[in-house]
Amino acid sequence: MLENLRQDFDSSELIQEAEPAPVRKWEAPKVPTVPDRILGMTAPQRFIISLLLFVMTFLLGALCLMLSGRILPPF
Repeated sequence: MLENLRQDFDSSELIQEAEPAPVRKWEAPKVPTVPDRILGMTAPQRFIISLLLFVMTFLLGALCLMLSGRILPPF
């Protein structure tokens, strides 16, 4: 019984001969480049976004101070 099992295992296609890996030509390593865009925006677009965030923060802070009574409008 074990002999038949060994013969079946030897004749089976479970064990495949390893094929040699294809030979690749040597390639120069790629130098990482600095992306000119962050989050898909150019420098002027990022400046406008940061300026708008600054103005919104200023206005919301002033509004919160007026609502809490810490400062009063001059009129």
